[in-house]
Amino acid sequence: MNIKSNKLKLDETQYEVARLDKEQLNNLIFDSEDEDLNDFIFNESLGYCKKSLAVVYLVYPGSTVLGYFSLSADSVKINEKLDINLKYYPSLKIGRLAVDKKFKGCGIGTWIIDWIIGYILKIRSGHGIRYLSVDAYNNDNIVKFYEKNKFVIYHKKKNKNKINIPMYLDINYMDNNN
Repeated sequence: MNIKSNKLKLDETQYEVARLDKEQLNNLIFDSEDEDLNDFIFNESLGYCKKSLAVVYLVYPGSTVLGYFSLSADSVKINEKLDINLKYYPSLKIGRLAVDKKFKGCGIGTWIIDWIIGYILKIRSGHGIRYLSVDAYNNDNIVKFYEKNKFVIYHKKKNKNKINIPMYLDINYMDNNN
């Protein structure tokens, strides 16, 4: 299946995306160089899945895990006015996104975001999903990564001293520009 997304047409055979399970976790070799992201995948991810708090996916070609991400339901309060004025709009949240240190700078993170956008475009006819959201670490490189992938910061002035920066991407914008 080809997924059309914000930058490219992705051939899903390039990398495989699969839901995390206990067997995969037991055999997982992964280091993102971020203690929080490593702790989540090894110690918390299965609990999040079991409690229906998130679904965790691994990205790999063959047996090498390149990265992982988690998705959960969300709603966002946005900056601009839309044709339908709601207090909150339905979204899908990226809870965690990590790339193994051996593959950083290879475009895996952007590929993951493109895959998620393609996934939303595929499933949203059966679900109300207008936005993709993330609470990005308050780190210049991470915020720039999401901005490069068309995410917008929610209330820049209010986020200066926060640990995480709420950001969102309008999926309608992505759908209309492809």
